Amino acid sequence: MILRFREGSALHAELKRMNDVREATYKEACDIIEELVGERPEGFGYCWGGGSACAWSPCMVAFKDGFVPDPKLMSENPEASNREHKAYKVLRTTKKGRETSDKFKKFHNSLTSKGLEELGLPMHAESRYFYFMPSKDEAGYYLTVSNSIVDVLKKNVDITIELQG
Repeated sequence: MILRFREGSALHAELKRMNDVREATYKEACDIIEELVGERPEGFGYCWGGGSACAWSPCMVAFKDGFVPDPKLMSENPEASNREHKAYKVLRTTKKGRETSDKFKKFHNSLTSKGLEELGLPMHAESRYFYFMPSKDEAGYYLTVSNSIVDVLKKNVDITIELQG
């Protein structure tokens, strides 16, 4: 499900900020991997849970077709790979791998739902947290959320709900 917020609203401003942070941390994660293997990643897997999202994972890195990183630096991650894409993980058994993993731990590599919740958008109910991912398309900024948020979402004139097919 997609939530769009009225332009000019506090929720819209927070969503824009979150998307800017997501893009900046993604770029930084790509820079770290490129520094390690000499090739810019094509994509990253990420972790989410407990009110956080977009924690780019050094264990789920994808490259353009055909590129295989040095096996002394990264190995294939069969748990994150599929037929279409191979995912690689940083080897923490080497000094360079440990240094790279440490870089991921040192930069603020995730978003929290705290700002959205402070503005009245419930992102959890009791101990159940809802998935969220800020993004942008030709129509503007939006927040992808799990459908179960409908259970706690209150009527708000600043929010438009789009159902995905």
